[in-house]
Amino acid sequence: WSSDVCSSDLFVLLDGRSRRSPQACGGGAGDSCAEVDDPARTMLGEVQEAWVAQRFAEASRDAVVWTVLGNQTALSDLTIPRRGARFTLFDQWDGYPQARRRLLVSARDAGVRNLVAFTGDLHCSLVSDLQLDGSIAGSEFVATSISSVFAPAQADLFELGLQLSDRVRLVDTRRRGYARADIGPKETLVAFRHVDDARDPYSPVRTTSRWRLRAGERGVQKA
Repeated sequence: WSSDVCSSDLFVLLDGRSRRSPQACGGGAGDSCAEVDDPARTMLGEVQEAWVAQRFAEASRDAVVWTVLGNQTALSDLTIPRRGARFTLFDQWDGYPQARRRLLVSARDAGVRNLVAFTGDLHCSLVSDLQLDGSIAGSEFVATSISSVFAPAQADLFELGLQLSDRVRLVDTRRRGYARADIGPKETLVAFRHVDDARDPYSPVRTTSRWRLRAGERGVQKA
């Protein structure tokens, strides 16, 4: 990520690997099970959850413009209805929905104004609003991988399912590249940059979409 950072922004870098509960329902990806909703399950661990809550309180107290989460796994709800169940990527925050809720409630209760998550890991480009109790709690940008591919067996289901979602604005599992974020006092602009063919070292890099968040407004828009 490249950014033009405002001095009044707060960056919170999350560790979602070293303290989390084991993946539910056998791990990987598949239909959800009751274990997923166990409130004792954690992505960050109790100590880090408390630390993040303190950072949110500081953001509100200091009236920072953007509270930015540097995030390892997708925070958005990316579950897809399937056969009376929900197709779930258990490695992402979808495998830890109660922990996700605690995080978003903590930001809301602290009065965080502009919450935005920047995420990798998923091997796709994705733009989504973060939902909490029917309202937009923030937004998320997921940058794709430079060369690694999205799991081919899940690509069609993932794209088609999320294209029907009212919270997901972009999902692209096919193209490789990166994203550029310009964070300013009034708005955050994110451009997705993709190559035509990741196997070709001379393949051109193109800006395929641009997105905007305005400070004080909820929800991401195409720029």
